[in-house]
Amino acid sequence: MKKIIFILLLQIFSLNLALTANTLSLIEKKVPQLVEEAGLILLGTVEHLNAYYMKNGGILTHVTLEDITIIKGNIVNASYTLEIYGGQIGNESFDIPGAPTFSQDRTYILFIKNNKSSIFPLVGGSQGQFTVTYNNEYGITQIFNSNKQLIIGIDSNNNFLTIPPPPTNPYIPLENLYPLTRFIEDIETYLP
Repeated sequence: MKKIIFILLLQIFSLNLALTANTLSLIEKKVPQLVEEAGLILLGTVEHLNAYYMKNGGILTHVTLEDITIIKGNIVNASYTLEIYGGQIGNESFDIPGAPTFSQDRTYILFIKNNKSSIFPLVGGSQGQFTVTYNNEYGITQIFNSNKQLIIGIDSNNNFLTIPPPPTNPYIPLENLYPLTRFIEDIETYLP
């Protein structure tokens, strides 16, 4: 009986969360908000994804990041573990709408807020997650937002400028090249 009540509560919670996540995605965070709200901003590569059953039957995923560069905040260890509600164990999965997803061996820039105490441990849900990819053709590292749009800068209104995801072997005009080093330098200008 307790398990049935938990499942019903979880479904109600998920429905409310879905509505909240949709609302969150409509309220776009400007770059200064992302930086200010984040207690920790880091660049890191996913070393491990470990999903666990919680006592209440839900799934929790530990995302362990290595090769870390700190942009804001401090960490004690050489690695960092982010707790994300949801995940997959075997054939069973639990997804939370608007929550970030991670892939093994991928590199990310993360704007972290309330890790281990929040359903959305990234500022603005997936708005606080950026994927870092090396572009062999241009010899630079580029950044993509959670919608797979290429970040090409920050505009005068403090929003990220984006272009649609490029096709295979893309031609990117030189003025749209925005390497990782420039992205980090621009983020650092918003630090207190």
